[in-house]
Amino acid sequence: GKPLEDYIALLPKTKLVRLKERVGLMGARVYGAEVATGDTLTFLDSHIECMVGWLPPLLERVAVNRKIVTVPVIDSIDPDSFEYNLGGISILGFSWTLGQTGVSRPPKGNKTDS
Repeated sequence: GKPLEDYIALLPKTKLVRLKERVGLMGARVYGAEVATGDTLTFLDSHIECMVGWLPPLLERVAVNRKIVTVPVIDSIDPDSFEYNLGGISILGFSWTLGQTGVSRPPKGNKTDS
């Protein structure tokens, strides 16, 4: 409604885009990517909280190679105590449909087959 539009108007470089019908999360992201005008895209879910300084390291990797998709280390907040826990998921894998899954980190010192 109107309060959201008023708030978005205060945010530089931010554009609110509304679809005429529901298309699901990925459909909405694809549409957003199609109408975006910036140099990079950052998608955040509604439950995400960002800490100070989280974005520059990700953008630095993209600046080195524009074909890279970066994902921050995802910390967690306990739903009962609201305790902040560092490094909940350290490696996040993607399927070809951009589905996400946590990936176990191999033990240090182990060599993997090439």
